[in-house]
Amino acid sequence: MNPTRPSQFSMRQRVVGVVGGCGVALSTLMLAVSLVTAFGPKSGAHAAVASSGSVTLTVPGGVPATGVGSATAFNMTPPQGGACEGPGGSGYRWQAFLAAAQVDASTLTFPGGNATNSGSGFAATMFSSEGTPVGNQFPSASPNGLIVVQSPFAFKDFTRLQFPAGSYQIGIACTKDNLVRGYWASTITFTTSTTDPLGLTWAPAATPPPTTTTTTVASTTTTTLAATTTSSSTTTTVRPSTTLAGSSTTVAASSTTVAGAGGPTSTVSVNTLPARIPTTGSSSTVMIGLWAVLLLIFGRMALVLSRPVRVLPPKSR
Repeated sequence: MNPTRPSQFSMRQRVVGVVGGCGVALSTLMLAVSLVTAFGPKSGAHAAVASSGSVTLTVPGGVPATGVGSATAFNMTPPQGGACEGPGGSGYRWQAFLAAAQVDASTLTFPGGNATNSGSGFAATMFSSEGTPVGNQFPSASPNGLIVVQSPFAFKDFTRLQFPAGSYQIGIACTKDNLVRGYWASTITFTTSTTDPLGLTWAPAATPPPTTTTTTVASTTTTTLAATTTSSSTTTTVRPSTTLAGSSTTVAASSTTVAGAGGPTSTVSVNTLPARIPTTGSSSTVMIGLWAVLLLIFGRMALVLSRPVRVLPPKSR
């Protein structure tokens, strides 16, 4: 019997066991990272959202606002059924705001109900006709998230802001955690006035007229020619293939030139695309499954190799 054989085997077993233990630790760590990446909270900048439509601006009596003074009360309402994704009890709020026309309203924030623009451009919370800022209002619980505007608005309390005449957007935004989740806005135009207390009047911006397209049809002259036997030839020119950036899709471009006897030539360009453009990328689910399988393999390895080696006594002859 070789007395060194058990110790040599035990040493190899310990080395493999250490490797298995390291594999267990690494697989556990990467599995946790994959789970957090797939199902954990998403970080990063708030994604911009598009406007859901326009608000309706009317003066008392339901008359559309036009040439209104700064002290005149007016109503502002979203489209019928305008609602946030959830009620006030779920953390949703609605805000009334005024911002410069060039400001992206979806990027505004509303800490404490105050409209704030992190970039350049005017932004402020709207005031009611009684001089109260209209911010952090609760959407209805039933119907779910419905916005109910009860108080009229006015610009008389904007005197201290001294914003210049020009185009602005006015609207209502749904927010959660002070970030815009959706909004409705219309463009209004302020005009300098010598008779208004604030020095300006306003009106909704005129809606541009629909675009009209005029189509001109050229006259056609038909000439009858005697029957003639002609021959034609076709020449096909193959251009170099083009590979689209960021993918492995190759587009082969070719042109076919058709020459008629004694007549003009015509060239037809043909782009041949594959039936399906392949997509690449990794899936969080695949990564979770991969690290889970590796964890089982390394865990089994560490468990089996951690058991002590049983050295059987030699058989007596």
